[in-house]
Amino acid sequence: IKEAIEDYRRHVQDKLWNSQPTRVLKETNGTWEIVQITWAQVRVGNIVFLEEGDFVPADLLLTHAGTASSTAYIQTSNIDGETNLKLR
Repeated sequence: IKEAIEDYRRHVQDKLWNSQPTRVLKETNGTWEIVQITWAQVRVGNIVFLEEGDFVPADLLLTHAGTASSTAYIQTSNIDGETNLKLR
């Protein structure tokens, strides 16, 4: 029963995060624009735009960091419990 309760709580948390908004690049009639969608609508191949402090409930490939040194610091506390920032 304990595992069923944990699974249900995880399901509720996943549903909450998947309903959060994010921004992706989308082509419509030959024109590219940034549109807001939910994380549940993100598909393989989408180009996702992130800003400092954004939560990322999905696996992403970081292709560009907008800092002068092209570095990004990532916090993975939800995955591994570590609160220190990791340089990527």
